[in-house]
Amino acid sequence: MDSNIVNILIELSSVILLAASFAYLSYKIKQPIILGFVIVGFLLGPAVFHMITDPSIIVALSEIGIALLIYVVGAELDFNKLKAIKKNILLIGLVQVVITFVITFILTKLFGFNLLQSLFLGTILCISSTELIMKCLSDQKLATSLKGRILLGILLLQDVIIIIFLPILTTSTGSFSFMLVVNLVYKLAIIIVSALLVNFLVFKTTIRLASKNEEVVFLIILASCFGFILLATILDFSIIIATFIGGLILANYPYKLEIMDRIKEIKAFFSMFFFILLGMQITGFANIDITLLIIIAVVAILIKPISIYLTSLFFKYDDDTSFFVSTSLFQGNIFGLVLVQVATVQGIFNTSVSNTLILFIALTMILTPYVINYNREIKTVSNKIFFIDKISDLIRKIFRIKLDKKQIEKKYRLKDHIIIFGAGRMGTSIAEALIRGNIISLDKIVIVDNDPEPILDFINKGIYALCGHADNTEILDDISINKAKLIITTIPNMQVNKVIFSKTDPKKTDILVRAHFIEDAKEYYNLGAKYVVVPSILASNQIITEVCNVIEGKESNIFTDLYKDYLARKIRSQEDEQSKP
Repeated sequence: MDSNIVNILIELSSVILLAASFAYLSYKIKQPIILGFVIVGFLLGPAVFHMITDPSIIVALSEIGIALLIYVVGAELDFNKLKAIKKNILLIGLVQVVITFVITFILTKLFGFNLLQSLFLGTILCISSTELIMKCLSDQKLATSLKGRILLGILLLQDVIIIIFLPILTTSTGSFSFMLVVNLVYKLAIIIVSALLVNFLVFKTTIRLASKNEEVVFLIILASCFGFILLATILDFSIIIATFIGGLILANYPYKLEIMDRIKEIKAFFSMFFFILLGMQITGFANIDITLLIIIAVVAILIKPISIYLTSLFFKYDDDTSFFVSTSLFQGNIFGLVLVQVATVQGIFNTSVSNTLILFIALTMILTPYVINYNREIKTVSNKIFFIDKISDLIRKIFRIKLDKKQIEKKYRLKDHIIIFGAGRMGTSIAEALIRGNIISLDKIVIVDNDPEPILDFINKGIYALCGHADNTEILDDISINKAKLIITTIPNMQVNKVIFSKTDPKKTDILVRAHFIEDAKEYYNLGAKYVVVPSILASNQIITEVCNVIEGKESNIFTDLYKDYLARKIRSQEDEQSKP
């Protein structure tokens, strides 16, 4: 075998093995897995062991990782999510983003950073990590609390804003001219026309014919992503904006959910190389921009929290809630790392600036769980030093702000309730059937899922919904799983469901489960399941009929009728979308 190929295989295998080891270690010590990848890159890079002699393969794989990440973002784009955010939370988020961006921009300009650098820095510092905060809130059983709802609303707003700014910033260059603008518009037009052709020729014809074979559909969609990568490379255009546009054409694709789950798995693998590459770019702790570090500290520790705290007070939230929310959003996020990488490649950031930002994002991600876990103690210490409560009382007196008694935590006393694990297509269908059928009151329905968007939707409908993992024993205790009348789990994961079974008594609680395989179904029955549905054998309305039988103790067609109506509406909606030019 060629020696170059041998070296590449050895280096790549070493990187993957080391990355997997550090990912597991990060998971065990309850830290974000991406930090493990960054540390691997730092250790293998020039700053420590210098084991990667040819980083070109890592660079290429990281480019694919970014492209897949942005492709998924485009496919999942939904501006309707803003409608689910209450107006006061929306305004708190907007005020925070605007103030953080403007002050960062002004400070960086005053200290000698150019226009593009200031724009990038302002954007990086005004966004926080949705995944990390929701994980911490879930661990503390705060995901569905008032504090959790405010944070979730602000984070969803930030996600929408970064989705808008990301393509704009990634096509920016250091100089502007009329011909440059014409060239960019020309290339952008080619990308958009190509996307429309792919949508018309591939997604509306080829995929429709191949829809019965999930493997073929998956390969076609994955190939479309790589097609946009190829087109952007040929045109010397931004891969990020090309794949973002490519992902947009999938936004209304009817079979998107199933396919995107598989693409996300591949995205996770290639994204690993992106974070490893970021770690390799850290050349040492001595190469830090002290001026930028001070600006970041001022903005992240003072400006950002103060803007959120004061705005929360003006919207009549209490001191504890305002402090918790304001101090939980200081960290950077994954999109910030993407912007750092883009700016570094384009020559907008030098090594010291990128080093400083990567270290800032990594350190704040490490500190976030501790700040959220010990928030009450931090508030006590801060109050003694800065007299926060007295300042809050003074502000309320000056501006005549009265606490809104309606904005208090809603306490749930759960007994004889229904728990639905999984808010995907099946879980949502079941929940909507329960709601529309008036079979059980809303305060008797509990929903658990690790995706914040559907959870926020259900919370706004008055349902007790928690964002977190179904095998989190603290969450299971919080929802009084041992007192439930009925448990429905649509999660096709045997290990997760075994945890759910271990916390219940099948003699007292009926459990309905979704399984992918016959063997799993048999094991669920052995564990005590009342009913198991295998999608490949039974239609999903079968489980809905069984829900009705368990609740009412008799046969009824109401759930079947409701589901048929729901399915008909979904099909009509998809057909309307597909018929659009």
